[in-house]
Amino acid sequence: MMKSVVYINGDGIGIEVMRATRALVDTVTKEGIEWIEAKAGENCFLTTGNPLPPETLELIREHKVAIKGPTTTPSGGGFTSVNVRLRQELDLYVGLRPSWSLGLPNTRRNVNLTVFRQNTEGLYACKEEVKGPSGSREVLLTARFSEEAMYRLALKAFHYARAQGLTHMTLVNKENIHKVWGRVYHDAFDQVAASFPDITADHMLVDAMGMRLVSQPEKYQVLVIENMFGDILSDVCAGLVGGLGVTPGANLGEDIALFEAVHGSAPDIAGRGIANPTALMLSAAMMLDHMGLVLESKRMKRAIIHTLKNNKCRTGDLGGKLNTIQFTSAIMENL
Repeated sequence: MMKSVVYINGDGIGIEVMRATRALVDTVTKEGIEWIEAKAGENCFLTTGNPLPPETLELIREHKVAIKGPTTTPSGGGFTSVNVRLRQELDLYVGLRPSWSLGLPNTRRNVNLTVFRQNTEGLYACKEEVKGPSGSREVLLTARFSEEAMYRLALKAFHYARAQGLTHMTLVNKENIHKVWGRVYHDAFDQVAASFPDITADHMLVDAMGMRLVSQPEKYQVLVIENMFGDILSDVCAGLVGGLGVTPGANLGEDIALFEAVHGSAPDIAGRGIANPTALMLSAAMMLDHMGLVLESKRMKRAIIHTLKNNKCRTGDLGGKLNTIQFTSAIMENL
């Protein structure tokens, strides 16, 4: 039976990396995916007046699985982030960000880090309110931190760790300063950890973890983190293995999964055919695993990594000379 996936090209290089990713998925699954296009992002806003139309949300709710290219969020005004709205509208409370050593030059070896970021509340999703007289530049932030949110995030993280054969889990927090919500997250995490005696669970302050990721990333496996802290530290993890251009991402809810490239839309190189599709391709490999296409997922991931290890088979951002189509063809040959 053919499986359906909603895809969103997004902005900038999105259409190029999505085209390459879909071609690779079709090859590895022998065209076993029905692709359903939906619109979102700045281009969608410019043509329809809405960066995230209701019909896009309905398609994702109907088909349960989606993959998205990068979308542009205007700075200092304009519309709200499409990524934030997707997470909140679809209750995609898990931000899943793996960072794997890929054998690239000037990167760390033996890194196998996965960030489980709380996606729907916290500092990243806070409300901003201007206080005082006009022009005073005083802003009040209101953020929500709940036991329920951390409990279900931690539960997903522990199940993931067990399924992946991982044995170490760390809650990253700042409870020496944020004592109340820090304790709420701490207690919810420990409650879940008690049901997984086969996995070592500990806690670390976010600033200390930032230092440890730079000095000893190989010692950590799964990090469970608040929304804003998770956004920052997941990029640190990506920097250890080659950057956002080679790290996949997913947003997960109870019954909906949205896979995405977490890098930007790179408008400066859009349309030139030189974009690196690795991040979205690895996200698609995660998507296939989620859909039960485990062997296809493994073949796709191994072919991508095998290709990247050849310094003659890389795109320009990784020091190579291949364009997007040539790089995709090289991966297909390595399947």
